[in-house]
Amino acid sequence: MNSTAILCLAVLFCAAIEGSPMPGRGRCLCLGDGVNFIQPRLIEKLDVIPASTTCGNLEIIITLKNSGELRCLNPKSKFARNFIKNERKSIEGSPMPGKGRCHCLGDGVNFIQPRLIEKLDVIPASMTCGNLEIIITLKNSGELRCLNPKSKFAQNFIKNAKKMSQQ
Repeated sequence: MNSTAILCLAVLFCAAIEGSPMPGRGRCLCLGDGVNFIQPRLIEKLDVIPASTTCGNLEIIITLKNSGELRCLNPKSKFARNFIKNERKSIEGSPMPGKGRCHCLGDGVNFIQPRLIEKLDVIPASMTCGNLEIIITLKNSGELRCLNPKSKFAQNFIKNAKKMSQQ
């Protein structure tokens, strides 16, 4: 075979494997299943990272109080399922730190006193999050809240804001 044919075959071979998944774990942050239990009083923060194209596993990463150490929690453990269910109830309406996914967990709140609103960010649906998200920054505290975009309050608030910006 001449060198041109070999070069063409090499280019075709490289193009064929470019989008193929590589063996191994991809870019998962947790190795193995993780621990089945962590004392709740030791937990500072919980990050739930859904399966994605870079890692096919649901990952639960716990940040420990005081040390800041990260631990992986087995998402199939009974403790993890119960802990997440209870945490979801307590943080409903609060934006989650972004990792290229949705910021808001659940629908968000239906109403916020307008006098408490410092800033409103509307994040349109995208490939990484299929939901329209409205994130409110509260005056004084700087706390962030997710506003349910389907609520009557949100619809009226956005309509009035558009009118005021056109004047």
